[in-house]
Parts: sequence; C-alpha cells; structure tokens
Amino acid sequence: MVSENFQTTGCTILGVLEATQNGTVEAGFTAGFYYLGKSPALMFDTGVPFGMSPRQHNAWMNEGGGLELMRDLYAEFNTINFPAGNSGAQMGGWYRKPIDTLDDIRAPRFLNNFC
Repeated sequence: MVSENFQTTGCTILGVLEATQNGTVEAGFTAGFYYLGKSPALMFDTGVPFGMSPRQHNAWMNEGGGLELMRDLYAEFNTINFPAGNSGAQMGGWYRKPIDTLDDIRAPRFLNNFC
C-alpha cells in the first residue's frame, strides 16, 4: 500500500528522478525528457519531436533492445525504469504565425521542456 504521494513529500515534476535516485521516495512516475540536462539519452525513454510513433516506440522498447539500453542508462542514476504509458511523439511546435519556409523557423525563440 502506498502511504505517501509526491504532494506530501514536496517533490515537483522536475524532481522525481532525483527524489527516487536519492531514496527520498521509493518510486516515481515521470518522463525522461524532463532530464535532458542530466543525460540527453534519457529523451529516448519518451516521445521526442518528430520521433517514433507510439507503436514504433513500443516495438523498439519491447523487441528492439530499447528497454535494455534504457535500463543500463537509468542504472547510472541508481534507478530502474518500467515503461508505463505512451504519450506518443511530441508535436513539432505551436506557433503564432504560419511556418511556410525554413527562414520562418530560424528566428523565433523557443520555450521547451528540455531547459
């Protein structure tokens, strides 16, 4: 039985991996792309912009060696990952103006989950 949740432990969505790694909590549910700064490879645990479809990602994880690679990577953070859910590839972006040429995407400032 789970006796605590992240709201009572003060853990934020960007602190789940660290809290699990340090033993503050026993388990957490998060997305690897939040931890790009710790290791860019953690993004491959989730959908990435212009990446695989959910079916492709599941096939890679379950039949293509992806789970083993991810487990090796998460072991560096003293954690074990268990795939749970699949939100699919992230969208290419949301823009205020139409994107018609490559020049249209060279100038905008981008805000993303990876900073």
